[in-house]
Amino acid sequence: MTPRDHTIKRLISDFGPLTIDHLISLAAKENLGSPDTIWRRLRQTKPLLNDGVYINKRSRSEKYVYAAYNIRRRKDFDHDLMITDILVALHLHFDLRYWRRPKQKFHARLNEDLYAVLGLPTGQLHYFIEADTGSEGYKQIGEKMTRYLRQYEAKGQPFIVLFITQDEGWLSKLLDRLEDTIPRGKRRMFLFTTLDQFISTPDQAICRLPHDPAAYTILPKLAQ
Repeated sequence: MTPRDHTIKRLISDFGPLTIDHLISLAAKENLGSPDTIWRRLRQTKPLLNDGVYINKRSRSEKYVYAAYNIRRRKDFDHDLMITDILVALHLHFDLRYWRRPKQKFHARLNEDLYAVLGLPTGQLHYFIEADTGSEGYKQIGEKMTRYLRQYEAKGQPFIVLFITQDEGWLSKLLDRLEDTIPRGKRRMFLFTTLDQFISTPDQAICRLPHDPAAYTILPKLAQ
């Protein structure tokens, strides 16, 4: 394999499951060469797909999915690819110092979709990130937020919960419903935005809070 093949393999391991669109987004930062030629390295006749990279061939209208573990029998990747969208945006636009993407869920745990640490000139911030495809109801999401509040009370360590939805209408309804769950004094812990906004302008004031009409960036105390 070539050095760029090894880089693609690493990116698939670090960020996957992912599609070629994610690799194209990462091309400039990761020195993958021309984005128009990445697909050639992902042909099944090439060494890359015979050395620990697995492929899931979806329908003609959907991009193939690649991962560093066996995904050949998987059918639904909507949630996984949404998490990858978020992770790639963080990597491209912020000082992403650490991340963890749990693959298992446990009863009564936080069960975040993504945990990330972003660097700042004055230190670093810890984020628990929830990727919402609309499959959970108000009650489940409210219980999830309550668990985060309990985590803060138990540990006393500051963190931010970044909740990203696929739909603006659903986001607005969630903010209304969660006003009774999230106390006013803790509202800065919880930021809400949509996936489209986060991908297109992640460093802008795209986030909303319960009890607060202002717009915020994912970095705290920066309102517009």
